Formats: sequence, C-alpha cells, structure tokens
Amino acid sequence: MDDPPAVVIVVVAYQNADVIADLLESIPSAVRGLRAHVVVVDNGSTDGTADLVAARADVQLVRSSSRGFSEGINLGVASAPRSPTVLVLNA
Repeated sequence: MDDPPAVVIVVVAYQNADVIADLLESIPSAVRGLRAHVVVVDNGSTDGTADLVAARADVQLVRSSSRGFSEGINLGVASAPRSPTVLVLNA
C-alpha cells in the first residue's frame, strides 16, 4: 500500500476555466515537495472547466451537478485518499 499523501487539496470549481489552469500549475511550488493529492470537484460547469481538469493526469476530477460549495468540498474529501491534512482552495 502506498503512503498517504501529506496533504489533500480540494478545489471546488464552477465556470472558472479561465483561472483553474493557473491555479493547478501553482500548486507544486506551493506545497514545496510535499506529496500532495489534488481533487477538483466540478459543479456542472459548461465552460470547459471539467474537460481542462480531466486532461491532467496529476489531478483527480469529480464531476458533480451543481450542489454548492460545501457539498463540493464534502465530495472531494470523500473521494480522496486519507491524509492527515486537507486544504480547501477556493478558485
């Protein structure tokens, strides 16, 4: 069994393809070498956000109907591997 990531990062996205790529690109330098697992929960975007995230092998995508921010956080945490630390990023 693999060691758990040091941090799980959950991002809830909705209609923000214009910023999500930059946000995801900034994460490796922000965690400074920690083993991180990134989950993006897309709440039914129609602007290509989910497709942009799905194209990245280093990010787990959870597609959801628009349930709101807090429900998106709960979905992201539930779908991620267990970790001692969860960071919620609001994009």
